[in-house]
Amino acid sequence: MEGFDGDWSCWFSGYERDSFLELARRTIVGDHDPAEVILMDIDPPRQKTYPDFAATKLLFNVDAIDPTHLVKRGNRLFRADGTPVRRIYNRVVFDELLKKGLELPFDYRDALDVEWAPHPNWYWVWSKYSLPFLDHPSVPRATFVSDLDGVPDDFESRYVLKPLFSFAGGGVNVEPTRADLDAIPEDERHAWCIQEKIEYEPALKAPDGGVKVEIRMMFLRPDDEAKPILSQNLVRLSRGKMLGVDFNKQFTWVGSSVALSQTS
Repeated sequence: MEGFDGDWSCWFSGYERDSFLELARRTIVGDHDPAEVILMDIDPPRQKTYPDFAATKLLFNVDAIDPTHLVKRGNRLFRADGTPVRRIYNRVVFDELLKKGLELPFDYRDALDVEWAPHPNWYWVWSKYSLPFLDHPSVPRATFVSDLDGVPDDFESRYVLKPLFSFAGGGVNVEPTRADLDAIPEDERHAWCIQEKIEYEPALKAPDGGVKVEIRMMFLRPDDEAKPILSQNLVRLSRGKMLGVDFNKQFTWVGSSVALSQTS
């Protein structure tokens, strides 16, 4: 096919499918028996990401387990059948946990005798709290609402207002007004930020219009590696005002995909 001569791949850092799967296995399972490793999420069969869970079981023999089905004895966790849990591939979304008001048999802050892949703090620190501290031409500027000296003149046209620790776009206001900003209580302003709006161009053409594209680079870090390794990518397709499944349910040609790059 014209334009597709040469070698194309979705892998990075010299990986191909088999070596990537081994890297993923080391990252998720570590050196444990897969029976003593769990993928943890709330009511796994009802999650939109259940296909991922099924693939994790198929590829690495790791079961998806609801945290409410675990048993705590001392500082250790066990599955309902008595199998010890030595490592947790955590997929629990805290927004959902709080919204459903579930009571878990353990507290995330407990000093549990278990390994995390990754520890939940990684998500909050790197994906969320770090945002206003990033200063780079390629990163949209973000500012804690509590640190604002005043409202930018172009606030309503060039910024979004978002709770710092939201998940999957929950609570994000893409067309905020000064009144929305003023409505945030003083004691909660440290948990909100304003961020420069990203204007996605509909770079892909579908039969019924343009599609916006976001490419995310996937890094994995097994326990015995000093640094995260770039290995794979994830492409998200959107036609709504925001990316994500919940904001594109009424559209076609959206969802997740993968990007190919020429290697030779």
